[in-house]
Amino acid sequence: MEQFDLAIAGGGIIGTTIAYLAKSARPDLSVLLVDRSMAGRGATYFSGGHMHPHGSSAAQRELAARSMELYGSLATELTGIGFRPTHLFAVVSRDRSQEVLEGYIGQAAHVATKEEEKLLRRTFVDLHLERDQVLLAGVRSQYGSPPQVVQAILRYLRTRPGFHCWESVRVDSIIADENKLRFQLSDTSVAANQAVCCTGPWMRELLGAEAVQRHGLRVKKVAALHVESIPDESDPILYFFDEDAYLLPLHAQGHWILSFTSQDWDCDPNDPLLTISSADRRVAEALLHRYIPSWLGRGGGGRVSCDLYSRDRLPFAMRSPDCSRFVFAGAGSGFGYRLAPAIAEKALSLLEGYLPQPNRCVPSGALRS
Repeated sequence: MEQFDLAIAGGGIIGTTIAYLAKSARPDLSVLLVDRSMAGRGATYFSGGHMHPHGSSAAQRELAARSMELYGSLATELTGIGFRPTHLFAVVSRDRSQEVLEGYIGQAAHVATKEEEKLLRRTFVDLHLERDQVLLAGVRSQYGSPPQVVQAILRYLRTRPGFHCWESVRVDSIIADENKLRFQLSDTSVAANQAVCCTGPWMRELLGAEAVQRHGLRVKKVAALHVESIPDESDPILYFFDEDAYLLPLHAQGHWILSFTSQDWDCDPNDPLLTISSADRRVAEALLHRYIPSWLGRGGGGRVSCDLYSRDRLPFAMRSPDCSRFVFAGAGSGFGYRLAPAIAEKALSLLEGYLPQPNRCVPSGALRS
């Protein structure tokens, strides 16, 4: 039976970042990353990759700020990350505008001037705002391709001695056995000194239905409509705070996505029939009809996945009640890509001896334990 210092179940953005941080802190570690599909091809693959520098609570802002710092380090240290800076405008009801402005991190966010609104209307010519709504400007944002980021991390890790990535291998169970954890995989068994499970909406399969319910975790559908319009190089992101939706230009793909809030809960992430529904289309088209009616009719298909949500929409990192050497991390609640590095760092801080500078970890109050 092969043995590793650290085994990670889940090769999405959180799992690969855990592997990267662990090997950066302790180059001598033997690390195994296991994914049931191809790394970065689960929930991470369907994310728009928008790193919105905002948090609706102090805890979210702590996580977002730390993740922005860690993503900046990744962009400096690795090749092929491909982050794209862009401007962001936001539409919000007037009575929420001050609260939203205060949620921006390190930004000169403000109510848009007439000149700034005129600039935005070069892209969205017939943008409609109600009298009780305001337009916010002054935000610099960025986005990237989550699968591309995962592959950039893996390209680096594969050059490091002691790192292994096993794809299309399912983790059937993780059993504590004396001083080791035994991973029963779909094709073999391995042992690890410590382990992290970050399998996103598939968490129930290892955490168990009772534990998922006890921690108030639910799987929710995440959907976006593809809008067939080629983005210009200067086109910004447009965020709709009241609807928790946004329009994001994907320059490399040559179209936009309209991310909106689906109300389909308790989904099965393995369901092959998880697709854009007529109800999803009605929600997306209602948004376009309200704000940019000239874009109606441009929607062609979209992308659908699932994510694990918590009651308060804060991610968690916690030790297993049965084994302190086994950590669960996740519940991105729709923000998984944006907060992934901070979630990864917190998960590692719960394992003995993996982060030599614990003062740089996310404050304990930022994640639920």
